[in-house]
Amino acid sequence: MANTKISQLPAATLPLSGTEEVPIVQGGATVRATTDAISDTVLAEFAASNGSSLVGFVQAGTGAVTRTAQAKMRETVSVKDFGAVGDGVTDDTAAIQAAIDSLPAYGEVFFPSATYKTNGVIQVTAANRRVNFGDATFLVGDTGTSGTLTNGSSGKIGFLFKNATNLTVLGSPRFIGQGTLGTTSLAGVVFDTCVNASVPASMYFENMSAGRFIMWCDNSVFGDVSGKSLSGLQTFESPPSTSQGSLEVIIGCRKSIFGNLLSDGNILPARYLSIGLNAASAAIDNQYCAFGDVSAVGSGNSATGIAVRSALHCTFGNVAASGMTAAVLLAIYSGNTSWSVDRNEFGSITGTLLNTAASEDAAVYSFCDEPTKTIGTNNFVNVNSIGSGEYGIFISSGTLSFNSVSLHGYSQPLRASKCTVLIDSFTASGQATEAIIYGQGANLRFGSIQILSGATSVTTAAIRYNSAIGSGGIGRINLGDVVYRFNSTGNDYLYPVMDLSNGFESTQINNIDGGGSSGKQARFASDEFFVRRGLYSSTTTPTTGTYSVGTVLWKSNAAAGGTPGWVCTTAGTPGTWKAMANLAP
Repeated sequence: MANTKISQLPAATLPLSGTEEVPIVQGGATVRATTDAISDTVLAEFAASNGSSLVGFVQAGTGAVTRTAQAKMRETVSVKDFGAVGDGVTDDTAAIQAAIDSLPAYGEVFFPSATYKTNGVIQVTAANRRVNFGDATFLVGDTGTSGTLTNGSSGKIGFLFKNATNLTVLGSPRFIGQGTLGTTSLAGVVFDTCVNASVPASMYFENMSAGRFIMWCDNSVFGDVSGKSLSGLQTFESPPSTSQGSLEVIIGCRKSIFGNLLSDGNILPARYLSIGLNAASAAIDNQYCAFGDVSAVGSGNSATGIAVRSALHCTFGNVAASGMTAAVLLAIYSGNTSWSVDRNEFGSITGTLLNTAASEDAAVYSFCDEPTKTIGTNNFVNVNSIGSGEYGIFISSGTLSFNSVSLHGYSQPLRASKCTVLIDSFTASGQATEAIIYGQGANLRFGSIQILSGATSVTTAAIRYNSAIGSGGIGRINLGDVVYRFNSTGNDYLYPVMDLSNGFESTQINNIDGGGSSGKQARFASDEFFVRRGLYSSTTTPTTGTYSVGTVLWKSNAAAGGTPGWVCTTAGTPGTWKAMANLAP
């Protein structure tokens, strides 16, 4: 068949056996080769490192253009392309880092579903990168290489995203620390100076010192975060010695959004808006940020739902806290002159809180230890809490407003000094001592007050001024309708309201409904006060008790043509009382 034309060759019988000879053109001449030889050659080319460049690809749809399969597949980098095993035993740290380092601008690294073991920081430090964690699980060791922040601090970190402008992070990864709970200093994921970051990933952290740190990130969005068993030592302390145990720590972020938080077993604040100096040694407040809801179950005497040491013009979602010392803590510590807590909005605060050894036992606790600063204005929708601790709400600095407050079981439901407190509706029951105790410098304005039980301990008054509390001298009290009901619960107060210390510029009370065991509704010294309706009431002038000049006693059975009541004209026990002019007949 040497001189036979190709067109004259007999048809092949399919399938080919591999021994058939076929003509091929090679070096300008037509030669013969078996189909097996040709197949082996083609397969070898396809199996080569550039084999995918020999295969075409066209996307479905009108206008699609032809590309190679290689170009298509290189749009995403898999960590398994670089040797990651994902069996939970092999150390995949180097393979994952190599995959990340290979990314071009706008490239994406993907983690197939698996359990990856790592030990040592894995870093993303270039702009315009995408990390898709998928549903991968990471077993994160705490003995490998530390990560270094832009400000020079270093510590044990699982993943560090640093200076990664226009970063995107996707997926729902789980990070499980492999160190010793309580002494580990491992932080799961850290975002440091990432501008315009889009991180909708929902992250879970367990058995580490802190879940995720987010520091100096502007115009960014971060997804939900959850975790449990967060207890250890400070990540960026050398050597680590101070306790740490937060699910999320946020420092110096501006115009950013943070998702919901679900924590179980944090020993410090579940969500902690902390302070720190950036790479330029500048103190930057968290500003114009929005935070989602917090649901937290604490573990330890310092556990709180949210702690805020730096926040300006921020909005916070609802906080549901239990098994911890406080739901919301607003704090400026001594020496913290460069950070503020001001003009923030909080949602609803609920939960059952503990009586712990911490001094911050309260559903809401606000204080400032720095003499040159004060907590600013912070508004809350409402507080509804049950607790066995010392305070329901403790305020010694700032202007705090609440739509409604309902507290049950605290020793003192509300304690205020050197502050302004605005509450539309306040309800307390089951308290151990005073329902409301206020000290120097307190300015209180309440729409309505309901005290629905006596005290579990013998206590003189439901609402009382104590000059030994706080500083700042003169304050003002403006109370709407005050309702006291003993309800045969605990010990009856002598007086619903009492101030014997002359500590206030003015006291205004709209009405008091209900008297104490003394038979009276209030007792004052010589403070100036204005009462729109009866403060004291009786059918006759008093024969016991000490009264100041100007005290008014309304006649409870006043009738047309008779006196409406009496005025104390000489202070004493019971003092001198003069009848008011008679009413018209």
